[in-house]
Amino acid sequence: MHRPFIFICGLFIAGICMGNFIHIPFFYIWIAAVIFLIFAARTEKTRRFLFLFGIAVILTGAAYITDAAKIAPGDIASISTGRPEKILLKGFVASDPAEDTTHYGQGVLKFISDAQNVKRGDEWYEVGGLVEVTIYEPREAIHYGDTIALEGEIDRPSSARNPGGFDRADYLAGKGVYSIFRSGEQDAAIILKRGAGNPFIRFAYCIKKKIKKSIVNFCKGDDASLLSAMLLGERDTLSWRLKDLFIKTGSMHILAISGLHVGFIAALFLFLFRAIHIPRKIALIITIITLWFYVPIAGGRVSVLRAVIMFTILIVGYLLERDRDIYNTLGIAATLILICWPRQAFAAGFQLSFLAVLSIVYLGPRIKGSIYSLLGIKADPRPKRRSGHTKKTIDIAAKSISASIAVWFGLAPLVAFHFNIVTPVAIWSNLFVIPMAFGIVSSGFFMVLFGPLSNIAGSLFGSLAHYLIAALTSGIGILSKMPVAYMRGIKIDIVVLSVYYLMLFVILNRNRLKLSLSRALLMGLVIVNIFIYKGIFFPQVTDEMVITLLDVGHGDSIFIEFPGGGNMLIDGGFGSADGDGRGRYDLLPFLWSRGVSRVDAILMTHPDRDHMGGLLPVIENFDVGTIFDNGLKGRGKTFESYLRLIDSRSIEHRVVKRGDRIEGFDDVQIEILHPSKSSLANRELSNNDNSVIMRFEFGEFEMLFCADIGKHGLGYLFARKETIQADLIKMSHHGSYLDGAVGVLIDVARPEIAVISGPSVGRGRLPSRETLAILDLKGIRYYNTGDAGAVTIKTDGKRCSINGMIQTERKEVSIDGLSG
Repeated sequence: MHRPFIFICGLFIAGICMGNFIHIPFFYIWIAAVIFLIFAARTEKTRRFLFLFGIAVILTGAAYITDAAKIAPGDIASISTGRPEKILLKGFVASDPAEDTTHYGQGVLKFISDAQNVKRGDEWYEVGGLVEVTIYEPREAIHYGDTIALEGEIDRPSSARNPGGFDRADYLAGKGVYSIFRSGEQDAAIILKRGAGNPFIRFAYCIKKKIKKSIVNFCKGDDASLLSAMLLGERDTLSWRLKDLFIKTGSMHILAISGLHVGFIAALFLFLFRAIHIPRKIALIITIITLWFYVPIAGGRVSVLRAVIMFTILIVGYLLERDRDIYNTLGIAATLILICWPRQAFAAGFQLSFLAVLSIVYLGPRIKGSIYSLLGIKADPRPKRRSGHTKKTIDIAAKSISASIAVWFGLAPLVAFHFNIVTPVAIWSNLFVIPMAFGIVSSGFFMVLFGPLSNIAGSLFGSLAHYLIAALTSGIGILSKMPVAYMRGIKIDIVVLSVYYLMLFVILNRNRLKLSLSRALLMGLVIVNIFIYKGIFFPQVTDEMVITLLDVGHGDSIFIEFPGGGNMLIDGGFGSADGDGRGRYDLLPFLWSRGVSRVDAILMTHPDRDHMGGLLPVIENFDVGTIFDNGLKGRGKTFESYLRLIDSRSIEHRVVKRGDRIEGFDDVQIEILHPSKSSLANRELSNNDNSVIMRFEFGEFEMLFCADIGKHGLGYLFARKETIQADLIKMSHHGSYLDGAVGVLIDVARPEIAVISGPSVGRGRLPSRETLAILDLKGIRYYNTGDAGAVTIKTDGKRCSINGMIQTERKEVSIDGLSG
């Protein structure tokens, strides 16, 4: 077989996918794999051998993912009950501790610990396994290799709590971590032993600290953050606005250490070694060793590991004078990584990293040939009148353009599948970004190398990096504003993704398949049209109203999709004046995952930061129809930013009060019940008591949104008891007891189901235990976003179903025959 490792890798991945979706006991899969392998070894016919061996590889992949999904009996995660529990943990610091800061300015230290013992109550237990440790306001320096003891809470990592949100549990599971541990500032860590661990890794982390020190010494602000991202893979200190520019231009890959960076580093080391006349073969061997040191320095990312494995294989082949094949090398690297971490097959980083290289080597030459054909130049141009320099320039330009186009065509649908964005401008931005990135990495490399020896040299290279970074950020800022630079809210499912790559394969292999280009394109157009017109053949249900209460912690954010089209966003959760907060990290990903490109109406119930702040990034990133609020002025810069954004984007801004109706949504009546003119005139009422309260009617279904209204504001509502009855109620102020008024609210509204937008029960002051007791006493089923994650309510006007994002005992609730 010409390229056996591509064959093995493909089948191994197929087995991993099969094992992930078809749950068969590990023992039976291994037995089956061994049996097929024995039969393969005993056969003499090539085709039969390949068939039997292929099945054995598939079953081996299934066995690996099945084994990886199990938590070992002695793993620290096995002691977790699924609720936070206080324990004493003794463990080994297995990663380089990373410093961070919370939204509230609290210092945080995070690292992976290899657990050794835990104490529950008065007893010690011997355990194993990895746990992610977070220490708030650490009092003592902690380093890789330390053995520590600390008190705190153990828990399981959370899955995605909102549609489109980040699944931390799945991310950590890909690293073999199934539990998290938090130690508060009052729980001091005790260092039991220092200086243990792998000396190779410990030395690499020591080098990393020196690199960080040099970056801080010679660069400031965004320059230091960008260099830390490009040299060390540390992006936490980068501003979200700068990250957003790179995302919009499809150049985020230069901020995540990847094969590109490894190539830069390898080239710089080889240049340095050759400059001091080290023989080529010795220089290559030293470069390999240096790159393996770079793997832990860059955080052990899959893209770095892939690039270093491939570089090592290619160089070893060169040194041994053996034939080298990039496809085989790619297959070996992928197989080795998946043997160690099989869940990486489902990780976006793994998929994008390998597909990027495959696109360059598979699509690139074909696109380059097409460019030469369009220019009327032969693949190996040798015109007499053209100088050698001209030929080389044309060839470099053609390779660069073809590689950029190849990567975009290869990755665009996969990026849309994972991140709901398509960036056509990336084809051109990468032609600018990659050379600039090489200049910045080179400047940073020499700054780190020579800075400790000479402040003048360090300052010189630091200044060069500063000007290059300024040029880069200005350039991508201009590119991000180009027409159709990027499109967000793109929804691609697995079927469309598969069809795209199948079409691409057919078109590129039309000669082998004995298809003309016109036939291949015709097949593609037919398939595309099937998907375009699938709504005719498979009509979509459009007669439902979908209401999603997002989990935004202590805050409100509710998105409503109306049956006849159109949508409304009520509040956005917590956020700050610069747009950072729940809106950016929870609300925007949710809207993009739903394929939303326009928000028809935004209603801000009152100008508190836990309701208003998260709206700022929505207003900034979406086409917004109309914004409604109660007209009250908020305090601080967040409210000023809210008004400034509305004005700068020329959005219609309307004030609503009791008696108003919001029109324009078919079959749904939206009535404003509060505030009234008299309540707004009462200066003693708080913002909460003047919250906008709404009642929705859709067929026989009625829902009441109570925002943060308090005891005094409810007095204005109780005067009109007949208007606040509802089948489903969104409880006021995150489940607050309201000084006993919550019982009266329930009696007047007479709901069958209640939903609460608040923290997890028992994790804070809200939701109030008294409120939950009243709901239980009155037999009202309830959901709390802090426990259930995002709560989705679907109704056709007669029936109503409610689902929590996270599995809970109340996950499936249906109500039939709702009455008004």
